[in-house]
Amino acid sequence: DEESLSGLVKQYLEESGYKVFMARDGIEAVEMYKENKGHVDLVLSDLGLPKQGGWEAVMQMREMNPRLNVIVLSGYVSPEQRMEMTRLGVQDIIQKPYAPTDVLKKIRKVLDTRITTVNS
Repeated sequence: DEESLSGLVKQYLEESGYKVFMARDGIEAVEMYKENKGHVDLVLSDLGLPKQGGWEAVMQMREMNPRLNVIVLSGYVSPEQRMEMTRLGVQDIIQKPYAPTDVLKKIRKVLDTRITTVNS
C-alpha cells in the first residue's frame, strides 16, 4: 500500500531473480491473480490495501487455489487475527516496519518448504 516501500521490495525481489506482479489495490490484485495464477507461486499482500482490503483479496485468491502460498504484511496483527490467518493457511506474517531482506528470507523459506513438501 506504500508505493515507495512496495517499489523497493519489488526491485529487491527482481534483483534476486523473482518475477513480480504488483497490484495497486485489492481488486487489481485479484484480477491480476486470475490472469496469471499459473505463474504465481506466492502472494505477498499488505492487509491495508485501497478499494478492497488485502485479506479479502487473499481469501478470493484462495478460493481459486486453496493451496496458494500467502505471506501477509501488516503494521499490527492481533494474536486472534494471527491465529485465524494461520488456521486459514497463511504461511507467515511480517510486521511493519520491515526490511526487504526480511521479506526475501521469508519468501525463500515458504517456497523452500513448499518444494520440500511436494517432493516428499
